[in-house]
Amino acid sequence: MASTTGTKTDETRSTIRWIGARTRYETHAVGLLWLAAMLVAEVTLGRAVFGYEWSRIAEDYDLARGGLLGIGMAVLLIAPWLAARWRGVNTY
Repeated sequence: MASTTGTKTDETRSTIRWIGARTRYETHAVGLLWLAAMLVAEVTLGRAVFGYEWSRIAEDYDLARGGLLGIGMAVLLIAPWLAARWRGVNTY
């Protein structure tokens, strides 16, 4: 059974070698791909499944309104690079 106390960065760190990204460029590309996939999923679910308005979806990214999703997306973007660096995978 998977632990529910881990973070996305912990999961990324454990799988970074499997991903095969070896350079800074490749880890950034993986992060961008993950970010794009998550944004598409968030907007698609918000609009099509839950019927949210664009303003409601944007609230989740607005720090002034308590939305922390923007921070989560930023972590998602840099997680492959951080994980590779922590594991010593990048060749720079």
